[in-house]
Amino acid sequence: MKQSHQKNLSLVSLISLLTQSCEIEVPVTRLQQQQEKRECAAVQQIQTVDEQVTLPTTTEGSRVQSGPEFTHSCNVNTAGVQGDGTEQDAGEYRRTSDTQTPGTIHRNLGDEVKGLEYSEESYDLLQDNYRVANETCNFKESAKWAKKCLALMKKRHPEEDHPDVAYDLNRVGVSLKEIADYEEALAYQKQALEMRSRILLADENDAERQEDVAYSLSEVGGTLARLGKYERALEYKEQALKIRQKLFKDEDHPSLAHSLNSIGELLTHLGRHEEALEQKQKALSIRQRLLGNQNDPDVARSLTSVGIGLEFCDRYREALAHKEQALTMYQSLYQGKDHPNLGHALNNVGETLIRAADSAVFNPEEGIKRCQDALDMRIRLYPDQDHLQIAYSLHCIGLGLSKLGRSGEGLDKFRRALAMSLRLYPDLEQPHPYMERMMRDLERVISSKEELIVFCREVLGEEHSLIKLCTA
Repeated sequence: MKQSHQKNLSLVSLISLLTQSCEIEVPVTRLQQQQEKRECAAVQQIQTVDEQVTLPTTTEGSRVQSGPEFTHSCNVNTAGVQGDGTEQDAGEYRRTSDTQTPGTIHRNLGDEVKGLEYSEESYDLLQDNYRVANETCNFKESAKWAKKCLALMKKRHPEEDHPDVAYDLNRVGVSLKEIADYEEALAYQKQALEMRSRILLADENDAERQEDVAYSLSEVGGTLARLGKYERALEYKEQALKIRQKLFKDEDHPSLAHSLNSIGELLTHLGRHEEALEQKQKALSIRQRLLGNQNDPDVARSLTSVGIGLEFCDRYREALAHKEQALTMYQSLYQGKDHPNLGHALNNVGETLIRAADSAVFNPEEGIKRCQDALDMRIRLYPDQDHLQIAYSLHCIGLGLSKLGRSGEGLDKFRRALAMSLRLYPDLEQPHPYMERMMRDLERVISSKEELIVFCREVLGEEHSLIKLCTA
């Protein structure tokens, strides 16, 4: 479908189209068919190969997303990773997967020309390198390989809207988001959304394409949230939810759970805590019904989200129980490996211990220890770079030290966190909401308004809008 022959479709008209009152026919086995189709992509590409060749069962070469949230999939023993979930080192993973790609099978049969044709100048190897980098949490490398995959996929489908091009556009965006390059990530994800919207016009009742659009809406919303644009992010997330509710109706489905949970997280940022907790609990219930008692990153994510919601409702004991359950689950999943989800869980438990107004929960010494473990892990995951998660661990440790009366050490952590946040979000007129939250904590730590202003001017400079907030 050439772009010159396509209709223009605004986001508003797209959502109107997808959420209209008419019923959409969705086969009961649609998701299984979609997964099977993608996982068998490698086999389908070489149908002309002699039938005597036995092809190994594999997801290598398929274009399967890592889960409804496209959350961190590094370390091959996670539930969201391609493959059988067993742990193996990156080199072994590369050698194994190389023997399972369409291009390699042709080359093994002695047809080098055909092998190169099917691999599209080694697209299969580029994708494998991307996966290895992603699974070992080398996010800068995964972004590099994702861009190379996109370039070759565009070469395969020049000047054409194609689902695989849209997939790679979104994958580049996801990779860039992991290294905190949010503006560039957003640009790629919006391109993916626009392309998927145009593709959908060819068949407005194609359930798979509708879910692709919902997925892109959710991804754009997620990146907007990283930029602190919570109201705008909520609009995209709610549009994704409407499409999924139409698609899946009363069915428990992972995509529905993701939409509900991410909307709950945004409502928390917007201060609508009771609504947020309700959405998060709905998501947790769906995931527990789908997955039972098994350890799963999505269940752990929901447990953490509900814990945060409970904390904002001053239910600290329940909050800590949910967060510790999530931490235990992640520790079981990642078995001593560094992982962003595990760092998030450690910091969340530590933050509750530091902030709790309930004396039965308040334990700043232990809270600092957990946040320090999170900080150490995040520095290993994001070496030699600024990252919001690193800044937030520094922030929490600074708050804990201050509550223990070690204000000098605490302010040093705050200074580092604030300086890093400024480098990440340099806009002087519209600071990131996270920076405003840090300022509120600093106001509790530095009792003198004059001292607070001096501290902030040292870090932020004279012109930053947060200085005006201090002096108001």
